[in-house]
Amino acid sequence: MDVSDVNAGDRRLGADSGVSRRAFLRAAGVVGAAATAGTAAFGALGRVPARAATAPPFLGSYEGVAGQTTNQWFTEIKAVVPGLNGFRQYDRKPFQDSAGWHNQIATAWPPLPYTGCPSVFSIYPLPDTVIAGDSDTMNAIDMLMSKSPPNSYLSAWHEYGNIDWLKMGYPGVTAEKLYQVHQILVGIAAKYPVTYGPILFAPKLHDYNSLVSAFTSCPPGMGFYGVDVYGNNGTAAGLCQLEKFIELAKPLDPHYPDIKPQLLIAETNTPLPETFAYTQLDSFTFIAGKSDFDNGQPVELIDFEPGVTYYVLNANGDQYQLSDTSFGKVKGFPAIGTGLIATRSAPRAGAPGTGWFESVCARMKQYGPKAIGALTYWNVTGALSGGFLPNDADGAIDALNYCINKILPDNGATYTLPPC
Repeated sequence: MDVSDVNAGDRRLGADSGVSRRAFLRAAGVVGAAATAGTAAFGALGRVPARAATAPPFLGSYEGVAGQTTNQWFTEIKAVVPGLNGFRQYDRKPFQDSAGWHNQIATAWPPLPYTGCPSVFSIYPLPDTVIAGDSDTMNAIDMLMSKSPPNSYLSAWHEYGNIDWLKMGYPGVTAEKLYQVHQILVGIAAKYPVTYGPILFAPKLHDYNSLVSAFTSCPPGMGFYGVDVYGNNGTAAGLCQLEKFIELAKPLDPHYPDIKPQLLIAETNTPLPETFAYTQLDSFTFIAGKSDFDNGQPVELIDFEPGVTYYVLNANGDQYQLSDTSFGKVKGFPAIGTGLIATRSAPRAGAPGTGWFESVCARMKQYGPKAIGALTYWNVTGALSGGFLPNDADGAIDALNYCINKILPDNGATYTLPPC
């Protein structure tokens, strides 16, 4: 999740709004058929970028807020992953003063780290100003797109349905209005080198309905459909989350099933395992300070049954129960007393289909020439992603280089990924 100018650590927890990440993941309200008012002048589909039909997907990195000097990962990663290509940045969000709400839309594309670098940029125009055709708003957006370089990708109000923009105070950010905004902006983009599309978030499988609801903000015929997906619940579960997104996006191409829409993975990573001391309260219930587990999260009782995966149930703060299967029945345990419990997220490095980065890259390669690329997200203080470790303590450097040199090239290699 990315909320542009919020501190990276706080942003991952939704501190800007005082809302937890779990609150962001609750199902979005279902909306009716989205209106198409205000789109008559911008009916054309978004421009398909000038990419060769067999061009492999790029693998890049989050690069923070344009003009910000912190959390700029691209240069650091590229120093040890020379093939890293593509970066993502974020614009400033609207602000409110005594005169009302004001947009802060960039009128120049953020500088590229090198000429030709694929670039993904997120903006936050107030939906009502776009739908009404406000001249200042539309002129700024037109100027931004007119200065977009080749291989550039633009999105507005990314992660709708995951980030509760309305609760954070930004007016008009609803599925119905974003549907109209996306239609208008993709029409403007048709005049320029930029490719426009919405970016959503792939929630956990049991939150599938929230993804369906979020897709009501996405019109058909976009230049691409983007998604943020993480391996915090293991490789297999993360790939299934990605697959659910793809299933919902495919029919939105007007020529599907003959043609699939372009796909962009706008953020991806997986956390490093964390260990917590627990106390058994009774045969079914445990408590582990500062654990704050998610329901369905895979864990390991490393002092009791090392190597055995259990799944969190009925999480309530630091208190939880366990099951043998994801969202299965509560499991009873003998008197254990105290011990250590560890999270079991996807490994960052491993063979295709086992390590997280390799799995994501393999799926993009398998998707075919409509796969644009994937961008990693890093965060020094964030539990979901962690900071980039230049000493390769977590295997990420080897994994990223393996993706770039072995998986993504047009070398005829094919990969079989684990089924959902």
